[in-house]
Amino acid sequence: MDIFKIILLGITVTILSVILKQYKPEFAVQISIAAGVIIFFAISDLLKDTYLFLENLTQSIGIDILYINILFKIIGISYLCEFASAICNDAGESAMAIKINIAGKVTLLYLSLPILEKLLTAISEVTL
Repeated sequence: MDIFKIILLGITVTILSVILKQYKPEFAVQISIAAGVIIFFAISDLLKDTYLFLENLTQSIGIDILYINILFKIIGISYLCEFASAICNDAGESAMAIKINIAGKVTLLYLSLPILEKLLTAISEVTL
């Protein structure tokens, strides 16, 4: 599915959601979740191809694949937290959306520790 189809799906779901909120708000949230899942599967091939490209690139220049894996985990968690937060906001649960965002940020900080360690080690080796 190309980006224009995804945009069209998003606009269509938004219009349906606005209409459904007046009569059946629970269906509006469900249709939004379903559209999000469809969009995720539509872009999954792009994510896979990007990962394979970066994996080949890191192998060719001698960088540990661990860092690319961490990068993809960070990106994935960011997108999932943003998606979940948007669903909570759509359902009127803004407090839960904030909690999901905080949990995501703490998780991202934790996942980035090996990269921070490598960076600080490299800086300390250069300065000594």
